[in-house]
Amino acid sequence: MSLIHRSRPAPPVTMSYLNTYQRTPAGFAPDVQLTTPPESYDYNFVFPAKLLSSDRVELWPFVA
Repeated sequence: MSLIHRSRPAPPVTMSYLNTYQRTPAGFAPDVQLTTPPESYDYNFVFPAKLLSSDRVELWPFVA
């Protein structure tokens, strides 16, 4: 049972613009990490970590 009763249909929605976006294909295979052998990765690589601090708190990077 519907709780909303309308005596006439809602007016159609009109858009003032047309979205013509088209997704461009990527320049690499989407499964590139699945096909990369493990010996190609450098496990000793580390991004430079910046110490974040204020007068009350210091955040240190933790890598397990």
